[in-house]
Amino acid sequence: MHAVGDGRPPAEPEEVRPLRDRPAVRIALLALVLLASFLVARTCGSYDKKISQEEAVAIATENAGFEPCVEVGCVVIRAVPRGIPSRLFWLVGLAEDLDESGRPTRFKNMLIDVQTGDVSQP
Repeated sequence: MHAVGDGRPPAEPEEVRPLRDRPAVRIALLALVLLASFLVARTCGSYDKKISQEEAVAIATENAGFEPCVEVGCVVIRAVPRGIPSRLFWLVGLAEDLDESGRPTRFKNMLIDVQTGDVSQP
């Protein structure tokens, strides 16, 4: 404030910014919008596994053209997300037989769509 009679006009009061124009409020609103969009994306993109591992192995065995051996390592299954947006598949590996070192002599790998059960080659 200026002293009375110093020749300058009185100081005008500072203009108070509306709440929406304050930087801290804008940052908080942006963070809130990002958090909400993240939560919506996570819930909308959730997987409902319709085809179980056992069903995927049965589907792959039907499509392999041979019956996998019963030894450990003859049937291998993994959940694999693919694509954008991500979609879940079962990667099923079947071996007809294993050699002395435990490597498959004849094998086939297939992708089984978890939602539909459709078979494709990797």
